[in-house]
Amino acid sequence: MEVIYDYKECKGKEVALAFGNFDGIHLGHSHVISTVKNLSIERGIPSAILTFEPHPASVLFNRKNFRLTNVKQKVEFIKNHKIDYLYIINFNQNFAKTTPECFIQEVLVNSCQVKYIVTGHECVFGYKRLGNLKLIKDFAATCDYKIVELNSLAIEDNTVCSSSLIRECLTCGNIEFANKLLGRPYCISGTVVKGVGRGRKIGFPTINLNIDDDMVKPKFGVYFAKVIQNNDHFYGLVNIGVRPTFEDFKKPILEMYIFDFNYNLYDHLVKIEFLKFLRPEKKFFGTEELIAQIRSDVIEARKLKDCL
Repeated sequence: MEVIYDYKECKGKEVALAFGNFDGIHLGHSHVISTVKNLSIERGIPSAILTFEPHPASVLFNRKNFRLTNVKQKVEFIKNHKIDYLYIINFNQNFAKTTPECFIQEVLVNSCQVKYIVTGHECVFGYKRLGNLKLIKDFAATCDYKIVELNSLAIEDNTVCSSSLIRECLTCGNIEFANKLLGRPYCISGTVVKGVGRGRKIGFPTINLNIDDDMVKPKFGVYFAKVIQNNDHFYGLVNIGVRPTFEDFKKPILEMYIFDFNYNLYDHLVKIEFLKFLRPEKKFFGTEELIAQIRSDVIEARKLKDCL
């Protein structure tokens, strides 16, 4: 997959394309992306996805604590669908003023050479989100492209897959349903940083990840999780929160105690997958009470691991 950060430098080949934020790359997004890929194969033209970075909500509303994936994760997930081109538009206050008509004509048609647009019924785009599917249809004849309309993807009980519902699930601790909507475990990726070393002192050494301000914060508490580093993976306990027992942090941090593991991962890039929520974060009255609870959490998590 070729990643192009300036849509004006597109290759000049007609493409089958979908555009959007694609935050999370959940099952609904995967359905759209797979449709683009299949259509491109049928028509013998390249496939393309167009997205925006930073997320428009960050630029327009300074929104925090909401993103499901960072840009590296988004690129990785789209690449897994074997898409040919990924156009990443630098979204800023100036681009936010682009009218829907200009977006269609200048970006999609003149630059991206779109031949097929795959989109849902509820798509909105352009200045003040004034563009919609009707406008895309209005331009289709004069701009010589065709439209493939998709219904929103629903899973069990007719629940529609959406980024907003996944955020809601994560913040209330319903990690298993969030994973169903994603079609994979929710994950946080990052570089391992040094902590204060308290976990090692009490017999449960951890790796630590900082969480960017714009990323959604899962419900504070303890999770059964898997860590992936290169081609290796291990299981353990994740605590996400501010460690109220010791009052070490004002900003949330992720700590993971890895079962049967004693290697140095400082400065290594890891991916941590959240598999099951075990309990909320709580303040303990002393170190011994904390240690007893961790031991209980480890027993529960090891039972879950044995069932895999």
